[in-house]
Amino acid sequence: MSTMIALVGEQPIPVLLPVRALKPNLVALMHTGDTRLVAERIKRLINTQVDLLEVEPFDVRDCQRVLKRYLKHAPGPVIYNLTGGTKTMLLAAYMVALTNRSSVVYLQTQGATSRLYSYRVGSSGLVEIEARELPALINADDYLKAHLPGFTLDGFSREGKSLTSGGLFEKAVHDALLRGRIDEVLPGVKPDGVAKNIDIDLFVRCGNQAGIAEIKLNKAGKAGLDQLATAGGREYLGIYTAKFLIVGNIIGDGLKELAQARGIKIIELPSYAINKQLSLVDEKVLTESVRGKLGVKPT
Repeated sequence: MSTMIALVGEQPIPVLLPVRALKPNLVALMHTGDTRLVAERIKRLINTQVDLLEVEPFDVRDCQRVLKRYLKHAPGPVIYNLTGGTKTMLLAAYMVALTNRSSVVYLQTQGATSRLYSYRVGSSGLVEIEARELPALINADDYLKAHLPGFTLDGFSREGKSLTSGGLFEKAVHDALLRGRIDEVLPGVKPDGVAKNIDIDLFVRCGNQAGIAEIKLNKAGKAGLDQLATAGGREYLGIYTAKFLIVGNIIGDGLKELAQARGIKIIELPSYAINKQLSLVDEKVLTESVRGKLGVKPT
């Protein structure tokens, strides 16, 4: 038997991946009032016993008191995932882990890397014992449910039963990405509870990394960037979700500069406007751009 204490912040994936990787028998999600919904979404995705521990976000003593009370009945050994939460929560959990000589893990999520660092408590503090890159531990459904209350798949853009010209372009992009060995490509993702404010043309996943794409055949403007910025914000799909604006023409430098400032990757596919299909060159540009942004190393 083993227990994992995981600190919950705004982003769920750094909590979920170590649980999937280490498979503890019991998981305690230490959260605040502001992150309770995040903890509840994570709980639905963990296939073992999960307890929720609510603490005051900036009160070290409260965090320590809640932890120590819980640990009286938690099976050992205990491992702490210190990736999320507030700095106060991290400090409190680290002090308890140090006192009890428990193990600690931290997930590196910078860029497109999922690397789990493991530490043990030594005489001089934490000693790194392992750093490993994690294999794919989640799918698109996991990723979306970790961030959203729910979602539906509306598919490609249609008028009645027929695809619009934009819908045909979306399908061409979708099919090319699947041929280009993107693990999952979902068309028309509609998050629950946001009325018509967010509509994701394509959701893509490679390994543990995911991205969203706004697809414009003709008119690509600031509205597309705004849509991506909203959907990829902290309160929706989170800061680790890659963002793409995929266009069927060549766009101006001003929009490119704005996209770069917002961390959005623009992919231009002008062959489609000419031939109503993607050229082999454009298809390669598309797939390599998406795979690269999602951290897939070139073959």
